[in-house]
Amino acid sequence: MMNTTYTIRPLSYSNLTHREFESLMVDSYQVLTIFTSSYRDEDMYSKHLEGFHSKLEQFQAQLANVEKKDSMSLVELDKERDNALVGLFTLHKGFAKIKDRDLKEAYEVLLPVFKKYKDITKHTNAVATAEIKSLLKTLQEEPYQGAVMSLGLLPMLTAVIAAQADYDKGEAEARAVKSAKEVGKTKQLRNEISRTYDLFVRYTAAVAEAYPEIPLDQTPQRPQYDPRQQAPFSWYK
Repeated sequence: MMNTTYTIRPLSYSNLTHREFESLMVDSYQVLTIFTSSYRDEDMYSKHLEGFHSKLEQFQAQLANVEKKDSMSLVELDKERDNALVGLFTLHKGFAKIKDRDLKEAYEVLLPVFKKYKDITKHTNAVATAEIKSLLKTLQEEPYQGAVMSLGLLPMLTAVIAAQADYDKGEAEARAVKSAKEVGKTKQLRNEISRTYDLFVRYTAAVAEAYPEIPLDQTPQRPQYDPRQQAPFSWYK
């Protein structure tokens, strides 16, 4: 009879993001649920699985709540900067049919710049931020700065600058709030889930060490589905 020895080592998950941690725990829960439904005498898993699942659901809800609040606050700020951009672009477009030579020249100087950035408001927030900052930098350079002054676009440009500054501030605050929440309820739930997960790993390791030489197909009291082979812990034969 061929001996099968399992060396079980827990995954290092302390550096995982919350979403990565969530994925690992969901996979573990699914594997253990299947196993316990087939092998009801293995009561150590089933005893702790319900509480594990409950904490995991709370953890998922907490993550969704934090992300939703952060998203809602940034949506409003993004709308404000979009409105400021539309105002700037619309005001410039209003000079398209002006016959005054100086104004027409200033309009044409800025035309390729505004064409380049005309789709800013259609992009994701991160891309829009990068493009707005690039646009603002360009408009501070000559001959574009002079053209802005000639057409009287400075007030609208100032509104765009202010809207982008507000967005940057809101984004920084959202990150800070999210970080604070992570060390609060989210962190607490993660720690509680981790303790149960570690218990599952230690118990599974102990079982594997106690029965290293028993092939599953020769062990009638154990089902073919074995957590030693399926669970997302770190397994080495």
